[in-house]
Amino acid sequence: MLIQFRVKNFLSFKEEQVFSMRSQDSKNQAHAFNTEDGRLSLLHGAAIFGANASGKSNLLVAMSRMKTLVLDSAEHKLDKKLPLDAFLLCSSTRDAPVELEIEFMHQNVRYRYGFEATQTGFVSEWLYRHSEKNREARLFERGIAQPNQPMHGTETHSGNELFQHNPLATLQQYSWGKLLFEKQEQKEGFYRVISMRTNPKQLFLSKATALENSETLKPVYDWFKNVLVFDDDVEARHTFEAVLAGKRAEVMEFMHIADASIHDLEIEQSVFDEGKFKKDNPDIPDELFNITRERLKDEKLYKVRSIHLDNNNQPVQFSLGLESSGTHKMLEYAGFVLDVLSQGKVLVIDELEESLHPLLLDYIVKLFNTAQTSAQLIFTSHATHLMTPEKLQRDQIWFVDKNTHQESELYSFMAFSPRTTGRESWSKRYLHGFYGAIPYIKALEIGEVTHGE
Repeated sequence: MLIQFRVKNFLSFKEEQVFSMRSQDSKNQAHAFNTEDGRLSLLHGAAIFGANASGKSNLLVAMSRMKTLVLDSAEHKLDKKLPLDAFLLCSSTRDAPVELEIEFMHQNVRYRYGFEATQTGFVSEWLYRHSEKNREARLFERGIAQPNQPMHGTETHSGNELFQHNPLATLQQYSWGKLLFEKQEQKEGFYRVISMRTNPKQLFLSKATALENSETLKPVYDWFKNVLVFDDDVEARHTFEAVLAGKRAEVMEFMHIADASIHDLEIEQSVFDEGKFKKDNPDIPDELFNITRERLKDEKLYKVRSIHLDNNNQPVQFSLGLESSGTHKMLEYAGFVLDVLSQGKVLVIDELEESLHPLLLDYIVKLFNTAQTSAQLIFTSHATHLMTPEKLQRDQIWFVDKNTHQESELYSFMAFSPRTTGRESWSKRYLHGFYGAIPYIKALEIGEVTHGE
């Protein structure tokens, strides 16, 4: 469950911006759910609106970059350039660190994790966890040591002795919290060794789970790996696997919303047969064959046909190439969305409405708003028809706009007080500029437009 995400000095975001999935509408909780401990009410979904190039996609990029660094940085070498771009339109921020922080719940435990970094290395990193008494306590902190100002904590030391040729490495300092030792690793030396092997281009969280599979830190890593998912994880194979796993009825209900004429799906699963592939492609160069074999040797392959009924109610097979882009989109999303809903994951999508009919978009949003699990959907959109209390509540709507300094600013619809009944249209007022976050379109006189010059 995502609670909150904070970003500062990343791409078009100069100042700190906070995106929250906390429910703020006490009168209407149909779109929200309570955490298992009953201490928080969180939203099932949130939509982010704004003009093109306003920076709304950059918020999702920041989340994605954070996940990538958590999962991959354990393998980073010292010559690796971190994929973190600061705000460039201000001299004071170009070389300043990017700051990302996320707050979430996993396995009924609340965490707050974040880091500061430039492209040359991590400047600081921290992880906190709430105790059973709902008090936030430190698991670890990592930062740049200041002369005669050690970090506060139960145990503090300078790490990364193996990387002293890197300026950032010699200044690294770690502080451990007591909660870090409650599992099987009872000695501070366990983490001290890992910190010494963590270079400035690596996150300690990533290194600790990669090297020793720390019981205390692994749930945090697993949340990023298995719970926080993005649209680049969406593949049609999830749908095919769902059908073959016995979820044909659920998938077809999803597909019928996309195209009522599809009666069924016929799916055959196979494994790569290099002998058959070589026979079917006798002229393929050896180098290309070896590349193909290596890429597909562990892959499951699917042959898929859609089934339609003719005028005599007889089944007719169609190749997927004959289906619409919207149907292909739903094929990609069906199994994936069903998995997210059933497993209570967090799905983040940029421009959800792409290639989707408005009714299909409404259907997906409704699926999440009425989910029986802790599933959450976060998406950017230009689909202003969603701006209605029947589809999204005010606390589910966010805007991103750029100020006169080209800095993106994020704000909630809760900052406004529109009517929720009567004739007032949220979407019309938005398009008329009452809430900002719309493009400025300069009217051109016909005479100003010339051709052939």
